Amino acid sequence: MSQNLPQDANLDQENDKLLSVPVNQGYASTYPQKSSQTMWTGLLKLVIGILVGLTLLVGIGSGIGYYFINRLTNSPPKPRFSEEQKTATKKVATVNSSQQLPPGAYRGRVVPRKGLSLRAEPNQSAEKLAVASYNQEVIVLKSGEDRDWVRIRVKETKKEGWVRASNIEKLDVPKPKPDRETGQ
Repeated sequence: MSQNLPQDANLDQENDKLLSVPVNQGYASTYPQKSSQTMWTGLLKLVIGILVGLTLLVGIGSGIGYYFINRLTNSPPKPRFSEEQKTATKKVATVNSSQQLPPGAYRGRVVPRKGLSLRAEPNQSAEKLAVASYNQEVIVLKSGEDRDWVRIRVKETKKEGWVRASNIEKLDVPKPKPDRETGQ
């Protein structure tokens, strides 16, 4: 029994420590106190997260808007109906047979949808003389020295001017005459 006494004394000391804690401390003592630094860090993370989210939302929205605006501003190609193609072919056939072209000239049509400006000289800064509409038939009279520019005449208005050669599509490319010796 004497051996049990010192152990009971130790238990009494531990009980005294537990009882010495004040009972009415409330909830504040049970949770650890946050420092002001961790509070500001959390607030900063929240603000940065909101800003990143808004930036992504605005960026994605702008990209989608840009895509749809560009799709809606491009005009579709003009439809060609079978009736129009037949009458256009007949008109071209009658015009081709009735008019003779100057030597070295050929027929062409305007390729750009916006049409062309006929210029006084074969350069971009020259004075604009007239315009040729999209798909309008023209007569190519001659090529410039560098073959980048051609002098054309608009069939309907008979106005002449220089345009870039890449903007004209040849309509009736003459077939080479077969050689009598080779047959080709």
